[in-house]
Parts: sequence; C-alpha cells; structure tokens
Amino acid sequence: MITEETVFILGAGASRPYEYPVGSELRKKICIKLKADFLDNEIDSNEVYITQFMDAYAHSNVYSIDKFLTNNPNFEYIGKKAVVYYILESEVKSNFPYQLKSSKLDWFSELYNIMTNEMLGADSYNQFLNNKVSFIIFNYDRMLEAFLFDSLRNNYKHIPFNKISEIIKKISVIHVYGKIVNLPWEGSTESAQYKKVDYQNHEVLDNYIENIRVIYDERNEDTIIEKAKSILEKAERIFFLGFGYAKENLQLLGMPSILNRDHRIFGSALGLSQNEIDKISSIFKTIDNKSFHHIHIEDCDSKMLLRNYL
Repeated sequence: MITEETVFILGAGASRPYEYPVGSELRKKICIKLKADFLDNEIDSNEVYITQFMDAYAHSNVYSIDKFLTNNPNFEYIGKKAVVYYILESEVKSNFPYQLKSSKLDWFSELYNIMTNEMLGADSYNQFLNNKVSFIIFNYDRMLEAFLFDSLRNNYKHIPFNKISEIIKKISVIHVYGKIVNLPWEGSTESAQYKKVDYQNHEVLDNYIENIRVIYDERNEDTIIEKAKSILEKAERIFFLGFGYAKENLQLLGMPSILNRDHRIFGSALGLSQNEIDKISSIFKTIDNKSFHHIHIEDCDSKMLLRNYL
C-alpha cells in the first residue's frame, strides 16, 4: 500500500517496455514508413502532401514532432493523423505484463503489487483506493488505465464490472496533452476497447485527431493543467518515470517554482551521462534560494527506481 501522497509523472519511456515507441522511434516511423502505410491502407491519398510533410520533418533534424508542428502548422492535420496512427498501431501490438518475454523492465506489475500487497479477502478490492497515488501522463496512449482496470478486474473476478470501474475512475489520471480515446468503462460517449481500434480506417483516425494536442500553442493554462499543479503541490513524493525532462514540459507543470523543500523527487534517467543527470538535478536543487536535497535522479529504468525508493 502507498500511504504517502505520491505522484507519478510518465513520459514516453514509461510505455516503452510494453512496445510503445519513444520519440526517436516515432520520428523514424513517420519519416520512413508513413507514405507506404497511408497509401497502402487507403488512409490518405494525398501523396504530395504526405511526401512534403515527411521530407520536411526528416530534413528539419528536429527530434520532437510537437516542436516541428508548432513551427509548421500547415502540417498539423497530417502530423496528428500520423501520431494517432502509430500510437494505435502500437496499442494493437502492445503487450500486457503477462505477455512479456522478460519482466526485467515491467514497472506496471511492480507498482500494482506494491499497491495491493495488503489487500487480502474477497471484499478487499475497496482498499485499492487507500493508495494515495496520482498519475500525470505526457503520453497519448491509454495503457496504464487499461492495465489497472484489467488487473483489478481479474484479481476480483467475482466483483461486478461496474464496481471495479468506479474504483479505477476515482484514481487521478491526467493526460496533459490528451489521449487517443477513452476506454468503455470510463463512461464517455466516445470510447473504444483496448486493442480493438481499427487504426487503418481513415474515418476512425479523423475522429480521434482532435483528442490530442501536439501544437504548443494549444497547451494553455487550462483546467487540466491547473488540476495537475494542484496535485503536485499536495504531493509528498514525485516520481518521474521514462520522462525526458524537457524544459517546456516542466514549465507547463510550474516546475521548479511550484515545489517546496518538503517535496522528495525521484527520477529515472536510463542511459544518460552523469553530466546530463547533474544538469537535470540542478533544475530542482535550488528553490527560494535554499538548498534542496531530497532529489534522486539516477541512471536506471522505471522498475529499478520503484524498487529502490517506493
């Protein structure tokens, strides 16, 4: 059970163990495969527009599709459609923890078992909400919600579907840039089952592109961002999992000014150099001109970070 107010901030690397692409992999797919995928599957027949977009993005040498589309709003439609296509393609091909060949990087199961380690008995499912957890997600995918629901639903198979869904819906899960589409149990008028979306249907893609925000100008101080900031202010611990520490994303959440000296910060920085880790740590180390020591940014994966500090 997690008894301290804990916020998990998820970046693209958090979904990578389950076969979702990180930014560089998404960029490669768009720059190399997009025209063939869209034309072969009759998703978009405007070959000239697609080619112009691919060539411009490839030769821009900009890593982030978000930054590229902010600078080139004329490509917003095709850019969003490409993102939705490849996220949904990844969803269909994604693996839940029990399907993975190796559990080495499976932080979902690590977290879930910590959250449920004191839950014993046929009616103990209600105790799930005793966990003081919130999630702030920078990804468009919906795997975390699907995993939490699927795990609790099957852990208490005798409990009605609606009771499990009501519990999961009470957990704060904020997608700051939107997500592809809600899951059926979330009670939205627009929803789709996990892994069941026909991502090769152009009408489906057109329906979903407005659910995500990829242009920086769209990411204003709205109620979603304010809610995320409120959660962070009340947190005792903040875990960054698979996060890139991009300046614009930290600023969106009001960091570091929103933090105080009582916050404890932990972050994965798999594969980064010590110099890069030191630079990330320095972002948080001085608040109100006072030393801030409760920070651990480490060259490790998300699962190891949780094992070390959660």
